[in-house]
Amino acid sequence: MHTQRRFRTIIKNHSIPLISILLIAKTPLQTASAASSVIAPDSYSHILNCSDDYVISSGDTINSNSAKNDTLSINDPNLALYGPVESVSLHNYGIINNGFNTHNLAAVSFFTKDGRLDNSGNISGWDFSVIMAGGKSAIVNNGQTIANNGVALLSFADETALLNNGLIQGYTSAIDAENSTTVRITNLGNITSQQQPAVILHSDSQLANAGVIASQNAPALLLTGSGNAITLSNHSALNGGSNNALMSQGEANHLIL
Repeated sequence: MHTQRRFRTIIKNHSIPLISILLIAKTPLQTASAASSVIAPDSYSHILNCSDDYVISSGDTINSNSAKNDTLSINDPNLALYGPVESVSLHNYGIINNGFNTHNLAAVSFFTKDGRLDNSGNISGWDFSVIMAGGKSAIVNNGQTIANNGVALLSFADETALLNNGLIQGYTSAIDAENSTTVRITNLGNITSQQQPAVILHSDSQLANAGVIASQNAPALLLTGSGNAITLSNHSALNGGSNNALMSQGEANHLIL
């Protein structure tokens, strides 16, 4: 599948193993504590290899100076290159940017058994904004997550939970979770794409939409597997190219109005 080819390419081009942003789905996000590690504004790629509570403050910008590494990344603990990372929280109130024309890289990627991402600022990348892989993940997006040339949120996590109150926007797709085992999405904001479906899900996933999911040139939502449940509230919208709002390629998918 197209995401699998992208995944192999990412691994090949990373100088460190691929990472992702992962957060435990059933654990609520917490506000940053006084003991949080504040990441200072600079132009360097960061490898976060310790269990901690990281914060990017409002008004601060983290840019990458590397054509090989993600801007903020947490290494795969199973490979033990940087030590085990059990639990990580990242609270972004500023700007995380991976620059222009940086192929197969992300602004934020992390791989941890228990991680949490709380974005109230701006996360922007070229091919990817956020990559998730590994165990369980949970993300709250109250700000903007934008990929200028690719996928805003790419998930290979076993379980992914996403609450979107802001904007998730990708040039190809906004959310590609086709290779994630189980996904739960609650959308109260805007999820948009241009070239491919805005949201791509595989099997046994749930999406509750009370906002807008839209693609300019493809269906707004693509279900490639079976056992998915899609719930649309009274004020929600699915807007797809050629008036095709939803495409189902599997069986036993349910649409609840």
